[in-house]
Amino acid sequence: MSENKFCPKCGNKLEANVKSCPSCGFLLSEIKESSSYSLQKTSSTAPLSTQYGIEKSNNQIESNNSIKNVSKPVIFTDLKQRNIYRRVPLSICTADIYALRWMCKLTDESSILAGKRLFPSNKKILLYMVISLGFYYWYWAYKMGEIIHLAKTRRGMSTEGNKYGTLFAILGTGPLMFSIGLSLIQSKFNYLIRYDTYNKNLNEILSSYKSSF
Repeated sequence: MSENKFCPKCGNKLEANVKSCPSCGFLLSEIKESSSYSLQKTSSTAPLSTQYGIEKSNNQIESNNSIKNVSKPVIFTDLKQRNIYRRVPLSICTADIYALRWMCKLTDESSILAGKRLFPSNKKILLYMVISLGFYYWYWAYKMGEIIHLAKTRRGMSTEGNKYGTLFAILGTGPLMFSIGLSLIQSKFNYLIRYDTYNKNLNEILSSYKSSF
């Protein structure tokens, strides 16, 4: 038994399989087209909104992960701190001959801390010191300030540029002051070495803690 159909415009009773209302002439095909259009619109917009929501959530997750990942880099060095109070008397007693050896050691360690070498070989440094009668130290000390700045930047530490180079050069002027300038540079190196040692120990603790689960 077929259901009775009525015209949505005038309410007149319609027969089966009619395309238009005989009373008002309303086209029944418009109802099918409008309904199919609304269904297509709903079906087409739903995936887009869903996809947009997924992309938005993914972008939020990526941004949160990027914020978490922006941290101070962990750098490990095998350098050891030096006792400044022991080396200053040795430098003075040997007329800065021991200080030249100390200077070469700091040059080698500077390339490890900064991640790049800014000086020539130690033999050339000693040659420049002899030829310039010790005045090469001023250039060397100023570059050491730049290396400390690079080392701090590499570790994500706050820095204000090369603010130690001029101080190292001025305090290293004179035979006996040479060891004092080296002691100041060594103190900055010891600070960076302690910082690396702390990060290394902290990383080992966290690794052992994660492996226990």
